[in-house]
Amino acid sequence: MPTTVCCYGFRIGELQCACLLDGYLRCSSEQDYPNRLRSQRKAAIQPVVPLINLLIDTGEDKILVDSGADEWIPGAGNLVHAMGEIGIQPGEITHVIITHAHPTNIGGVLDHQGRLVFANASFVMAREEWEFWFSASARDRVADQDIVIARLNLEPLKNKVILTRGEEELLPGFRVIPSPGHTPGHLAVSLQSAGDRLLHVGDAALQPRNLEHPDWLTPLDLNQDQAVESRRRLVELATRGKCLVLGTHFSPFPGLGKIREHGNDWTWRCLSLKTHLEEYPIKAGTLLR
Repeated sequence: MPTTVCCYGFRIGELQCACLLDGYLRCSSEQDYPNRLRSQRKAAIQPVVPLINLLIDTGEDKILVDSGADEWIPGAGNLVHAMGEIGIQPGEITHVIITHAHPTNIGGVLDHQGRLVFANASFVMAREEWEFWFSASARDRVADQDIVIARLNLEPLKNKVILTRGEEELLPGFRVIPSPGHTPGHLAVSLQSAGDRLLHVGDAALQPRNLEHPDWLTPLDLNQDQAVESRRRLVELATRGKCLVLGTHFSPFPGLGKIREHGNDWTWRCLSLKTHLEEYPIKAGTLLR
């Protein structure tokens, strides 16, 4: 593995947060940026990307963004172990936000016996996302295996899921933001506390290069025009709010950084573990190896 770190703790104002490493995903170079020159695509390709989950502890609630992939993805399935490294058990999770229902994000809802891993949690996802994965049209747009995994993990949530419409504040300072394109109901997550801001873009940007060049297309986005519009909106939100930014697949782990505006251009500044400690001091011991 590129790194042995599986959990990185930090604070957003009064909120204790952690990036949790579920594993790594191998990517095909054929999937990236078809509307860019070959030389530009080659420079941007990350052959192996992390699978990062965000945990937020408000003191009253413990909120997990996405459920991990479990073993549906080779090289994944580390999420519950990573949670245990900071002393948190699945039964303590009060809310699970599903950004979208791809296997890397929904695959960890059930254990190998078909039981809910986060049995005490309420689940939140966009109504458009839920309806899409149960629609007949899904079979024309996504792989059959992805549909099987999505429906298998979504069916048990029918009496537990909260379906959002548009932008909603779930808890004080905690909002879900529609960012469709990658999937029809993809959600981004925004946190704000004591003047600090974090924007979790999910898969709306698969790599930091998507933020620097939001018009670059990828076949992994089901609606490419919507995806470009969503990325531009998230980039503007991040720069205007001076947000710390997290992407599910941003490398290197923990996937944190900032997007800077320079006229009509944007640049990504990856916050290494060292620079992040300098800008966002945390208590010793929350970075675990």
